[in-house]
Amino acid sequence: MPKYRSATTTHGRNMAGARALWRATAVALLAVTAVARHRNDRQ
Repeated sequence: MPKYRSATTTHGRNMAGARALWRATAVALLAVTAVARHRNDRQ
């Protein structure tokens, strides 16, 4: 197996992992913001 291909695959996996992490962070931030707004509206 050529060395460059394995390096590319590893890089691709790392990028996919980073993308998933950013997506999870964005979803968490949106959820927190929505809950905070909801609490403010109820008061």
